[in-house]
Amino acid sequence: DQASDKEGDAEAEAMRCGVQWLAMDAADLSNLTSASFDVALEKFTFDAMLADAKDDATDPRGCSAVRELHRVLAPSGVLISVAWGEKRRPVMLRGGGLFELDCQRLPGDARQRPLVYTCKKQGPSGGLAATRVADAILSAAAPVA
Repeated sequence: DQASDKEGDAEAEAMRCGVQWLAMDAADLSNLTSASFDVALEKFTFDAMLADAKDDATDPRGCSAVRELHRVLAPSGVLISVAWGEKRRPVMLRGGGLFELDCQRLPGDARQRPLVYTCKKQGPSGGLAATRVADAILSAAAPVA
């Protein structure tokens, strides 16, 4: 129906209003202001960055990207990472204590479903600053043991 298509187009356009798209290196976000984002979402970016890495947990570019994402996230910010990386990826994403980590696999055949890491930025007092955004996104995901 053309009327609902037009409504959908108008809604999509309204959602894009004020959005700015930037091409940047995740390991160097120096053009972005510290504490300026509530949520950061990366979908397979780390997988691409770390394709040739011997160890995700110690790869300099991956670790730099985690530090940069931590820097640009607000105190209650959350990094959501969708990835295939499983073995050493959690060590890198924790960033030496920068993030508290939860890992869940998307529903379905585990061999065909990526992992979703919710990385909650550690607050200044060491406590966690949770967000409803990440909880809503992951409500249907299955915990990884």
